[in-house]
Amino acid sequence: MNGKRARWTGNDASRSVLRLLDLAFVIIVTGVLMQGAHATSQTLPAEIRQAEIVLAPPGMGRSDPPENAVAPRGHAVWPGVIGTEDRVPLDRFVPPNPGAMPGWERALRAVVQIDCRSSGGGYGTGVLLGRTDRLLTAAHLFLDEGGRPGFSVARCHVWHDDPVQRVGLRPESLQYGAWHIPEGLHTYFATEVTRHDWAIIDLTAPLTGAVALDLVSPADMPPPFGQAVLVGQGPNDSHPHDGLMAQVCWYLGPPPVSATLAPDGTAVNRMAAPDDALAVARTDCDAGVGTSGAPMIGWSADGHPAVWGLLSDSMRGRTYCPYPGYSTCFTAGPLAPVIGH
Repeated sequence: MNGKRARWTGNDASRSVLRLLDLAFVIIVTGVLMQGAHATSQTLPAEIRQAEIVLAPPGMGRSDPPENAVAPRGHAVWPGVIGTEDRVPLDRFVPPNPGAMPGWERALRAVVQIDCRSSGGGYGTGVLLGRTDRLLTAAHLFLDEGGRPGFSVARCHVWHDDPVQRVGLRPESLQYGAWHIPEGLHTYFATEVTRHDWAIIDLTAPLTGAVALDLVSPADMPPPFGQAVLVGQGPNDSHPHDGLMAQVCWYLGPPPVSATLAPDGTAVNRMAAPDDALAVARTDCDAGVGTSGAPMIGWSADGHPAVWGLLSDSMRGRTYCPYPGYSTCFTAGPLAPVIGH
């Protein structure tokens, strides 16, 4: 999970105009998505609803972490926390409203850890998709910025906690989106990049005791604004726990703005396009380096869990984000309709 930020161009007046456009679009998107809410949607907390329609002036915001934020490994404040720290080690996790997420314990047994550090890569999270020997995760765990495998994927390993076991990956089975970062965009967030940040790869053996989830049905897309989602993730740099964690967070619709490339090659912002609602998820999930590929698990109207999307990108800034929902304060990733295409 990279701390990616869009590069703003122009003077302060231009920035103010873009913020106002951001606000107007968020209000419009909120109304449209709320109209499509189905029986499994829940009421969005008041503090998040307010955050969506209140713009903080530049420089405004708390510099101290919320009371339940974590200060890991010597850091007083960590940028992975959005609002309050909601991640809980898996052995202590219970959803705030378990009845709204039937079978949540079983669903989390589909979440695995990925470690490619022995081959020069990084580490992240994934979910077993359709079978217990098939993995869905973020493409950038395996690919360089040009969209090519940057190291020996065969030396990566997948870990499952219950029971503890480790298996390898089959590089020849790797499928991924057209993920690459265009020259000039560097690591700045872009909807066009993030929507392709998915990869599917087979394991060398099925994971004993694990379960697999399916992608959400097209009939349940896009998720309603304010839908509660379950996210499982592996250890990362913004939490002291060394094992799997889980959290319940909120789906906040598509990002209102996204970085893109201007004709001169500079990175600028654009308003969200209509098809972004089926391509990119925006949430207030807490995240860090190691969260990439974590599944966003939602429940359909008939009560079945499925993978709605992944977390692969973060607009988390340099400090924690006290106001979830701003264009510079969210986590994001590809939604199910673009995965596999």
